[in-house]
Amino acid sequence: MFEPAPEIRVSAGVVIDEHGRAVVVRKAGAVVFQQPGGKPEAGEDATTALVREIAEEIGVHVDPAQVEPLGVFRDLAANEPGHTVVADAFRVRVRHA
Repeated sequence: MFEPAPEIRVSAGVVIDEHGRAVVVRKAGAVVFQQPGGKPEAGEDATTALVREIAEEIGVHVDPAQVEPLGVFRDLAANEPGHTVVADAFRVRVRHA
């Protein structure tokens, strides 16, 4: 019998600056770059998790009202073999200070 891969739910931000450049991050020891974001903590919705993760990962404070939903995307997880990542993706526009 086919057993589906365990799922990991995350929020991911397509973070773009005023020049159209995208911000990507890479976990220590990882070989791939990813959008900033991560797993929601207990009680967090996808937007709240994204705002928190962007602040933690790249030190940018985002107004939740400026976060634009892009959809939900699924793919094989890059850092957890045998798992599927399910990402709530958002566009986030930032400006340099």
